[in-house]
Amino acid sequence: MFTTTDLFGRFHSPRAPKALERVRAAAPAELEQLLGSCLPPGLLSQTDEGPNSRQRVYTVAVTFWTFLWQVLNPGSSARSAVRKVMAWFALLGRRKVREDDSPYCQARKRLDLQTLQRALQASAQAAERRAGSTWRFHDREVLVGDGTTSSGPDTKANQRAYPQSSRQRPGCGFPLIKRVALFSLSTGALLEVAWGNKHRAELKLFRNIWHHLKAGMIFLADRGFCDFVTLAALALRQVDAVVRLSNSRNYDFRKGKRLGRGDRLVNWSKPLAKPVTVTKKLWRRLPKQISLRLIRWPVAIAGFGPVSSFW
Repeated sequence: MFTTTDLFGRFHSPRAPKALERVRAAAPAELEQLLGSCLPPGLLSQTDEGPNSRQRVYTVAVTFWTFLWQVLNPGSSARSAVRKVMAWFALLGRRKVREDDSPYCQARKRLDLQTLQRALQASAQAAERRAGSTWRFHDREVLVGDGTTSSGPDTKANQRAYPQSSRQRPGCGFPLIKRVALFSLSTGALLEVAWGNKHRAELKLFRNIWHHLKAGMIFLADRGFCDFVTLAALALRQVDAVVRLSNSRNYDFRKGKRLGRGDRLVNWSKPLAKPVTVTKKLWRRLPKQISLRLIRWPVAIAGFGPVSSFW
């Protein structure tokens, strides 16, 4: 319903689409030249012996940049990725690479999860340093939270860890993986991801990564994050939250302190019972009441009647 521009103005650089187009068009070798400086030194180094040694075609570095090229080009096959490696090695005058994609797929499976996580964090930090304060909201960093559910590879291990919905006929569906992520609004960089199965609530997953929210930051999210515990706990961290009002919350503009048209100051009381997603330690720290600013924002969509959105 809303775009970033609608809510916070023109945050992102007008050069961003062209930069993304350039990165997507780059070959694995070119990605290394463009983005290699964003990674810590030695992160993709190889050992002298073993599956990812210097004697192999698919070293850690070659596998990483080839995999990144494949991710940046959705729908591309492993065979297409191998052909990029073939051209890469031919350009350097190195050993000839077979077109068989099996060695590449095996090397991709051997990529260490910790290495990928460090690369993710380092690239996000590099983007933040290069962006500086230009794209911040009144010199404040804005982090965006969101959750989603996707299907995973249909393996026995995944079926056990991420079971399907009970409505799904056995053998007909894929494992369901629930994810909650934090993004930087100024750079668009993915900062952290927490994942779990269908039995893990989004709010509980979010609390595994909300340590990224520091004092002075702004948290922007949809109505799924609009609950007393989240807003009160973020306030204790001196983090301001901007979220859509939950459907389960009643809004009455006759109550609270009037600040302006469609703008009121309201009080929320702490629930009587502790939610199952909250630890006892956190529950004891939360105040009995919090004050929030409730805003009614008119939304006009062509072809539809006017509606109001509450934040």
